[in-house]
Amino acid sequence: EPRPEGGEEGEEGAVEPVAREVGDDDPVPLDEMCWVVMDAWFEQFDACKMQLKKLFQENDVDHDEVLEITEFIALLKTTPMRIRQHDAINMFHELAGPDDTMDEDEFSELLTFYK
Repeated sequence: EPRPEGGEEGEEGAVEPVAREVGDDDPVPLDEMCWVVMDAWFEQFDACKMQLKKLFQENDVDHDEVLEITEFIALLKTTPMRIRQHDAINMFHELAGPDDTMDEDEFSELLTFYK
């Protein structure tokens, strides 16, 4: 849905923001501010997903496109996250599901699991 008075349609229907001067006494419309905040949030979210993808690929030692529990625990040790071993095991089982391995989609759920 196009932005009212705040953007122009670009490639593939994406709405691009239009820069405008804002003076000290010129309030920014709430809808424009929401777009700015949401754009920043999605940009950060995409950056986190890319970091997780890289982390996953670097720690998939046998290159079978899934992490076993040993690979997952080794991965956690390379991050600043300080998680006790039994909590890491519980997290793995929560994310991995019944096949006892964690694919890239399951691994990406760390964004919502670990806040």
